[in-house]
Amino acid sequence: MHLSLSSALRLPRPDNVVRIVLEGIQPIGGAAGPIMPGFAAILTDDQLIARIDQLRKDFARMPPWTALDRVVRSANAKALQAQR
Repeated sequence: MHLSLSSALRLPRPDNVVRIVLEGIQPIGGAAGPIMPGFAAILTDDQLIARIDQLRKDFARMPPWTALDRVVRSANAKALQAQR
């Protein structure tokens, strides 16, 4: 699927996109489907914020989310804590 068709980039809040970028996408039960690795352990909060802002701007052609930095920092802290 092309990212310009993603409904997650058009939602009023960034939570779903943040979760997808942090945790990735895995098909359920080994079924065929899209696969994307998670980036929680690879990118800093600032890198995640910049990348997600760019995705929204370039593919959804919508203004930035106002709560993105707070959502990323909170979700990334939880994801990293869960990995420990």
